[in-house]
Amino acid sequence: TKEGPAKLLYEPLATLLSERVRMRELWRKRESDHAFCELNRDQRPLSVPFVFKKKDGKRPSGEGWSPLAGAIDELEEIAANLHQWGRALESGNKKDLPQVQADSSKTDSKHAKSSEWSGWGQMNFGLEMQDPWASLLLLGKKTIETRAYDLPPSLLGRRIEILQSKKGKAGVSCLGDEFKFHQECPVERIGWCSFGKVIKYTDQERFEADEKQHLVKRDSGYGWRTGITEVVYGWVVKEFGLYENGAVPAVLSAIRRMRSLFELTTVRRDQPKSSDDRDVKRRKRKKRY
Repeated sequence: TKEGPAKLLYEPLATLLSERVRMRELWRKRESDHAFCELNRDQRPLSVPFVFKKKDGKRPSGEGWSPLAGAIDELEEIAANLHQWGRALESGNKKDLPQVQADSSKTDSKHAKSSEWSGWGQMNFGLEMQDPWASLLLLGKKTIETRAYDLPPSLLGRRIEILQSKKGKAGVSCLGDEFKFHQECPVERIGWCSFGKVIKYTDQERFEADEKQHLVKRDSGYGWRTGITEVVYGWVVKEFGLYENGAVPAVLSAIRRMRSLFELTTVRRDQPKSSDDRDVKRRKRKKRY
């Protein structure tokens, strides 16, 4: 029988990527070996001099450039997608295509607010965190939450709910810009925390020196990427708490305000559901006079 494109093209490429994943996993285990970790930083093997993403759409000069993703979970996702693309090509059914997720690193939501927005100090907010990061924070093991953006100043010291989502691709949200909490909701409200200050990491050495606090390993999708990363913000945990069964505060829905920060709205009928509704009511009230 004649083999289709999935067998001839997509599956061989997926197999090669899976092999690359295995090799990178073996290297990660070697880096965690006690003999390797006890070496001084200047005595360790040099990092592979590859840049995994183009900066500003341009190929970096003076460095090797790889079109492959740098993190293991990203490679695994590409391999899985290749299998699905081949299946969709042969079946002609778009339902066989891999599901596209929203990139939480972008702030193109029509509801997005700047860090100076007055609502940060007035409304309640939740922070989307993938498993296992959310649990590690609420168990006291992760004391610094790393982000590519600064925490709005008005949220310092304020209680923020932790919205735990399933493990997925680094930096990719599983949520829409608006959603309601119900039985099939893709996130679970498992606790809360507050942040006391923000550390601004501007170099890789300082960032990796705090690995025991933020728990982000070098080969993680959240790790520092040589030639790509310019700054990482470390939100230092001040207080935290886990919710017990039945002790979760009532919340109706959520609206994305900045990347993974969501405004949480309640069910009360005597108040506007969100700050957007407050602004609309305020404008209507002004028109009467």
